[in-house]
Amino acid sequence: ARNREQASALVRAGVDSEFYLVEKHFAARGLERGASENWSDWLRRIGKLETSVLALEPVLTLHQRHRFDPRGLDAAERAVLQDEVTRWLAARN
Repeated sequence: ARNREQASALVRAGVDSEFYLVEKHFAARGLERGASENWSDWLRRIGKLETSVLALEPVLTLHQRHRFDPRGLDAAERAVLQDEVTRWLAARN
């Protein structure tokens, strides 16, 4: 039971990442991330159409650590992820 709880916690880790709002932003414009397309490839593809996406690469690194690194992000890094996504989206709306 403990192993299942730990595995479940790892699966849920990072699903609250604001980076998913960036994905939603582009999906609404017909630029969805492909089912087998990794995040970096997706940003590079979209970056050919909108160069401002390239500024999101460091934010993507934080997202991936928040999502997949068992250590996650500390409070300061989490705040950077939130702030950078919010700032980027605000500049586009």
